Amino acid sequence: MSHVFVLDCAKQPLDQVHPGRARLLLKQGKAAVYRRYPFCIILKHLVERPMRHPLRVKRDPGSKTTGLALVNDADGAVVWAAELTHRGQQITRALHNRRAARRNRRQRKTRYRKPRFENRRKRKGTLPPSQESRVCNTLTWVCRLMRLCPVNVISQGAYCDAREIPLELDHIYPRSRNGSNRVSNLTLACHGCNQRKSNQDIHAFLKHDSARLARILVHMKAPLKDAAAVNTTRWALFERLKACGLPVECGSGGRTKYNRETLGMPKTHWADAACVGASTPERLDVQGVVPLQITATGHGNWQMCRMDRYGFPRTAPKRHKCVQGFQTGDLLRAVVNDGKKAGTYLGKVAVRTSGSFNIATSHGTAQGINHRFCRLIARADGYSYYQRKEGAFFRGIYSPDEYERERSAPRPLADAIAQSPFAAAYIERGENWFLITRLEGQEADAPIYSLSSGARGQDVDMFGMGRWKDLLDALAPYGISEQGGWCPVPPERRDWLSRTQQQEDAMTEQTSAAMKPHWGSLPKGAHLRVILPGRGKVQGKKRRKRGGRNT
Repeated sequence: MSHVFVLDCAKQPLDQVHPGRARLLLKQGKAAVYRRYPFCIILKHLVERPMRHPLRVKRDPGSKTTGLALVNDADGAVVWAAELTHRGQQITRALHNRRAARRNRRQRKTRYRKPRFENRRKRKGTLPPSQESRVCNTLTWVCRLMRLCPVNVISQGAYCDAREIPLELDHIYPRSRNGSNRVSNLTLACHGCNQRKSNQDIHAFLKHDSARLARILVHMKAPLKDAAAVNTTRWALFERLKACGLPVECGSGGRTKYNRETLGMPKTHWADAACVGASTPERLDVQGVVPLQITATGHGNWQMCRMDRYGFPRTAPKRHKCVQGFQTGDLLRAVVNDGKKAGTYLGKVAVRTSGSFNIATSHGTAQGINHRFCRLIARADGYSYYQRKEGAFFRGIYSPDEYERERSAPRPLADAIAQSPFAAAYIERGENWFLITRLEGQEADAPIYSLSSGARGQDVDMFGMGRWKDLLDALAPYGISEQGGWCPVPPERRDWLSRTQQQEDAMTEQTSAAMKPHWGSLPKGAHLRVILPGRGKVQGKKRRKRGGRNT
């Protein structure tokens, strides 16, 4: 994984350390956790004459995702990387919905806010809210990294001055034939081709080169929304980064691509960030770097209550933002020892004034968790985080044996399902194998999983469906838990998984046919157990609706 940030007791940044070294310092009591994301520890003593190696913050701008990387120019080591996903489109949709509701109220002549756009002036340099969000997100993370590590220079990608290139600008559809100056109507051509084409139609000029003609026509139809967003914010961000007091280096997109292909790096946002600018070292050390996936979620909104489709309020006004020391968006861990909600829950919380919170975990939303069982892990800061290894990239870094060993290593059940291309994980215990698959088409807050089992080398002899906790209860007698030992189903086992799922479907049809005569006499929520001829026990969970498939 990436290196760990370190601060001394005066909160001054020091050199990063390996995760193993950080664990040792925490275990010995010489340091404490300062931040969870990005992970940073703070020493309990002052370091005399610390050695600080300056780093360079590099970023690759994007309309939807911006790449970030910390590079040591001396040895070419990439000590940290991240991909920051913006929420510009979400802001645009929210403004559109609010505008539509406001116009609807004015049309009905009900209570509304009078139009004020005619007597308002925008200050010079003002950006639209969606663009301002992109700038603020990037600036926030650059400033955070400056507080956590010794940064001495900033590099960012931009379209800068390229000179002495023997190419000319040409209009695909000539101006003499009503062609526009729109960017999609412009292309680069050498002097000879530009003169030969003159004011000919593009179809006539390239009638003998259909492949090139098709490529140019596709380029003309490409939307320019993302390019416009980057061009709008690049110089505004450049001026704000200069205000940080550090030198700012700019690099072209062509230079970034050249560096990336020369170094053999994959086409990812964080890899592009590491290759930005002429200062890129001749060799980049990316061994063990796992990019942090950052998604901007915002800090809430000013809307007092939710609206229905007609623009009328349908909920009570907002009350307290902070309840029992927690607020919506905090990362919590709740440990419930007994009762029907017994278990461990880790995720973001939605607070309620009653003190019973909802916790959104990776397996669904746990409702009604009392605040007494909750422990704060990280405060809400307007971002959500996720860290995963990229298979295509690590396949090129590790040797085939090391990559296969890393990919097939046992891990927790949730991680194994998330890292499998089929959303499936399996485990072997004794002479049996067990497979859990997340079913598609289910709601995100309450997903349904299927559990199948069989003897090693044999077909499925047990199958069931249910919620996450129900399947774990069924596996408990076998000594299987969600903590570890699970492996993601790899792509090469596609045929085996397909055959297993066909067997599951056949067993489901038999189970449904066996239970169909009893649907009318069963109360809602009943627990069922069906034994099929020649099969093992098939345990069915709570019936969701009458007539629906339930095994």
